[in-house]
Amino acid sequence: MNKEIKNEFRCFCIKEGKVVCIEHKINKKGYYDLPGGKIKDKEIEYVLEGFNETTGTSLSNPIYRGLIHVEYPKKNYTYRIFIDNDYTGELKNNSKNNAYLMPIEELISKKKRYCNTILLEEMFFPLLLDLNKKFEIKIVSDESENMESLNLSTFN
Repeated sequence: MNKEIKNEFRCFCIKEGKVVCIEHKINKKGYYDLPGGKIKDKEIEYVLEGFNETTGTSLSNPIYRGLIHVEYPKKNYTYRIFIDNDYTGELKNNSKNNAYLMPIEELISKKKRYCNTILLEEMFFPLLLDLNKKFEIKIVSDESENMESLNLSTFN
């Protein structure tokens, strides 16, 4: 059976040891994720609009870092990963999620968080910050975001 591949983006906005994140209110209620959205034709415009839609703020200079492919039992996602070190505006909650500027350690200690947040963990964090290398990560996960396998590739 061929599973649909959903193309989305996530942005790691990291500022002074904290990261902008969201807590879902509806789908996967109580799970923490990074701001993002669906990718369409004009990628950077959707990154800027999607970040604003989920947090109420605007990114300053998002930089493309790599891909994360997540294979779930019933669906697949390909996330384009961006990083930024600043945003403007005040974080706002909306009907779908709450937005936070949370210490990185606090987010990675959450039991309910999406697989893509693995890039904040000590082993992967330098890769996220190294602008000289791109990465591609393949994750197999159950529906509760428990990773079953992970493969990492890097390239210049």
